[in-house]
Amino acid sequence: MGNASTRHAPHGVWRCAGDDDWISVVVRTDAEWRALCNLVPELSGLASLDLGRRLDAQRAIDAALTAWAASRPSSAAADSLLDAGIPAAALARYGDLVKSPHLAARGFWDRHGAGVLPGLPWRASFGRTTGLAPELGADSDQVLASVLGLSQERIGELRTSGALG
Repeated sequence: MGNASTRHAPHGVWRCAGDDDWISVVVRTDAEWRALCNLVPELSGLASLDLGRRLDAQRAIDAALTAWAASRPSSAAADSLLDAGIPAAALARYGDLVKSPHLAARGFWDRHGAGVLPGLPWRASFGRTTGLAPELGADSDQVLASVLGLSQERIGELRTSGALG
C-alpha cells in the first residue's frame, strides 16, 4: 500500500519546494478534513466528503495536495497544517538527522571514518563494540565457564571428546 491507508485519507507524503523537501500528512477525522479543506483552496469544494468518499477521491485530493505543497518549504507547510490542527511533519533529511540533538543524546551515531553511521538499535551489558563478529565457537570456553560454571579441566575434557565440535 505504500503510504496509502484504508483508515485515514489523505495519508501520505508530498514533495515541497526545495531540494528533497517533503511533508507527511494524515487526516484522521472529519474535523481535520474540514480544516485541511479550509487551508488548501483546491480542496474547498470537497469539505463535505466523509472518509469513504475521500478514499474514492484520493486522486483529486492527491493532486490538490501536490500543488499546494510544491509551492512552499516543508517547514512552512508543516507549521500551517499543525496550526490548523492537522497532524503533519516535515521529513528530515540525512543531514538533519545527523544534527539532531535527540539522536545525539541517545548515542545513535557511531563514528565511521570522517562521518557517522547509525549504531546498534539496542544496548547490551557489554556496551557497544564495532568490528567483525566472533568466529563460531570463539566464546564457548567463556560461556561454559561463566554461565555453566565448568572448570577449565572439564571444558578441556569436553573439547577432547569432540562434544564441542
